[in-house]
Amino acid sequence: MDIFVKLIGVKVGPPKKINEAIWERKMIAIAEANYDSGYRIKLKFNTGEEGVVDLSDLIERYTIAHPLKNISEFQQFYLDEWPTLAWPCGFDVSPETLYERATGNCVAWQR
Repeated sequence: MDIFVKLIGVKVGPPKKINEAIWERKMIAIAEANYDSGYRIKLKFNTGEEGVVDLSDLIERYTIAHPLKNISEFQQFYLDEWPTLAWPCGFDVSPETLYERATGNCVAWQR
């Protein structure tokens, strides 16, 4: 039986090779993402935890993210198949990085 996470009207299940126990208990995924302001996005995770991330430092650091300096481009984020934040320019941020930035907590399997 597949596990599905409801994401802004889209149902996304775990990648095919991830078993349900890992998906439910250990893998971090974005359940919901909403634009906040500037380079900030409010996130809700599959753990139920929520937080806001400011990605301005990453946009400055990585050349692939430079198109996102334009706020209207930055606002075009979407949730990809993992699901995590991604942009049409090809830039994405791992769910674990977003989780740590938004909650201040380390992902359990990375301890």
